[in-house]
Amino acid sequence: MWINVRHFAACASFAAMQALGAPSIINVKHFGAKGDCRHVMDGAITRNSFQLNSASAIFTKADVGKAIYILDAGANIYQGKEVRYGNLPLDTSITQVVDLHTVLVRNAALNSVAGVSTTWGTDDSGAIQNAINLAGASGGGTIFFPAGMFRVTDHFPGGFGMGFKLNASNLRLTGMGNRSKIFNSSVYSFMTSGTAYYHETGVTVFYAGSSTPIANVEIDHLWFGDNGQHFNFIVTAAKGTVTNPEGPGVIGTLGIVNDLRLHDLTIVTSDLCGISTNAQESSGVVIDHVNVQSNGGNHGLYLGGQKTALTVSNSIITSKTTPMRIGVVVKRGSHIQIWNNRISNVAQQGIGIDANSEQQLVRDVSIVGNFITNDPDGPLPLNLLPPGAAKSINTHGIQVNNGTHIDIRNNTITGMNYSGIYIGGDLWPISDVTIEHNLISTTRTGIVITAQLLPGSLAKASSDLLRDVSITNNTVTDSLVGLYEYQAGGNNAVAGNCIQGAERDCRMSFDLKEMNAAKLTFSNNTAADCAGFHVPEEPLGTGKNHLQTERVRCPVPPRIH
Repeated sequence: MWINVRHFAACASFAAMQALGAPSIINVKHFGAKGDCRHVMDGAITRNSFQLNSASAIFTKADVGKAIYILDAGANIYQGKEVRYGNLPLDTSITQVVDLHTVLVRNAALNSVAGVSTTWGTDDSGAIQNAINLAGASGGGTIFFPAGMFRVTDHFPGGFGMGFKLNASNLRLTGMGNRSKIFNSSVYSFMTSGTAYYHETGVTVFYAGSSTPIANVEIDHLWFGDNGQHFNFIVTAAKGTVTNPEGPGVIGTLGIVNDLRLHDLTIVTSDLCGISTNAQESSGVVIDHVNVQSNGGNHGLYLGGQKTALTVSNSIITSKTTPMRIGVVVKRGSHIQIWNNRISNVAQQGIGIDANSEQQLVRDVSIVGNFITNDPDGPLPLNLLPPGAAKSINTHGIQVNNGTHIDIRNNTITGMNYSGIYIGGDLWPISDVTIEHNLISTTRTGIVITAQLLPGSLAKASSDLLRDVSITNNTVTDSLVGLYEYQAGGNNAVAGNCIQGAERDCRMSFDLKEMNAAKLTFSNNTAADCAGFHVPEEPLGTGKNHLQTERVRCPVPPRIH
């Protein structure tokens, strides 16, 4: 079913829409949606003035009467002794078009601003929601967005809100690729008891989900964006302590959504996650050919639910200026495939695998063929740091904090300030890990395998936390340390790896420490242009070790693009 929301402008009620019948394809314009939104980033207005200027805007007489939303030009929300926390947007309307780049607005600005986000056009939230409701009540259907920018606003206040929601099975939202844009112009700015601060954080375009499970939802060939300008943070009571919330997504799920397919999408954000899934069990989630363009904001993909059969493939996740938090983070689930993605400019991890408890470990994970790159001398993610904090964050290409049956192969990783691949358990164990045929360059340490022991009653034997790791046929170049492994247990193999110093001083090629609880095989590894290596010479545990090192020059690795 296709529904064009613009064609239902005259319907006075949902019952009247149902009486018209539901065609197989619903075009949102049939419901009154206009798709006439415009958005610029160079709005300027002076305090007490009604005149807005924008060099990049093209205003026409048709814009008279349309709503216009000018960030920071409204009332001041909080004024501290040392820091001004920002202003509310000016939410008004256009009364006159002076010329192509100048309009008069109904309400005077309360603050002078320049170079700010400015949005004008019809609010299409209600029309889009009506189209979705009709399709859902009819058992499902396809909602089509023709070319245009469809403005939505927060129509579900409370929490972080959203523009519209999908709460029925068998729904598809589709359009004409980047020509069909859906943009949430709303932002939040508030201070709560002087402790929690959000300034111009974006609002979700839509969430899929309901109080009961839904299934068979497809979103494709659309562009989504939010109006957020700054990454969220929370200042806690402890001086200088900042906790970064995971945050909502530009699009995402609330509740159980099975057989969810997100593909051929572009998502643009400055402070939200590109896609955020709810922490409830879902299955059959596919994210393919999705382009997330962040601007120093939250995670690219935050996959928080306990998913089975989750695939993230062929996607581009990058940040334009300062790094985003994490490219792809999976909190829990099983049968997870992260394949052939390009991830760049991250603050903490390119790909992060984590879990919330021992009963929710990540299982059967395949991370294959990804290209993860950072500029090691690029801008620091200062939006993640409290004032006066040390200006450094450990960045890993791939980090696994817990799980079992983890397969990491054929990835290219370059420019991380800490490690290319980091495997480290704390409360919850890691076991059966394969790291093979990866190419890692320009990091502090190429590969790190370590148990993160916690003090007191939380502590576990390190060999119980980290077991059965195979590290074979990897190439590490231009890094301070090639491979570091510490206190692993079970069967461990380090074989056929190549460590080469090259342009950067290599202090240690292989550094294997306190492996006496492991059965260790170390063979056919090569190292060149490194100052030294540390490998156990005596048999460890109950297993016989096979130690063979050859101090020969590694072959030149493939070029990293």
